[in-house]
Amino acid sequence: MSNKEVLDNVKNAIKPLFEKINISELFSLEVMIAPKLITILYWLLLFLAIGSGLGAIFDGDVFRGLFLMASISIGGRIVCELLIVIFRINETLHEINSREKESSPVSEVVSPTGDIKQPSKDGENK
Repeated sequence: MSNKEVLDNVKNAIKPLFEKINISELFSLEVMIAPKLITILYWLLLFLAIGSGLGAIFDGDVFRGLFLMASISIGGRIVCELLIVIFRINETLHEINSREKESSPVSEVVSPTGDIKQPSKDGENK
C-alpha cells in the first residue's frame, strides 16, 4: 500500500466527522455544534488511549499500557456521554416547550400585581 493510498484511507475515515459540522451553523446560535465537537473529542481520546498504551507497552510496561488503554478509553467515553446527555436534555426541553406553545392557547394572563385577567375576544384583558 502506497503512502497516497494510506492518506486517502485516513481522509475517508475522518471525513464523516467533519461532515457533521455545517459551516453556516458555526455563525448562528440556533443549532448547537458542541455535541458534534464532543464526537471529535471522543475520537481524539481514543487515539490518545491507544498511543499512550502502546507507548507504555513499548517501554516494557505491558500491564500499565493495557491499563492506560482501558482506563482512558472507558473514562473518556463516560465523560463524553455525560456531556451529550446534557445537550439531549436541552433539546428535549426545547421540544416540550415548542409542543406546549403549539397545543395550549393562553387562557388567562397574570398581571405583575398577581391579578388574573381573562382575555377578551378583541385581545384586551378584562
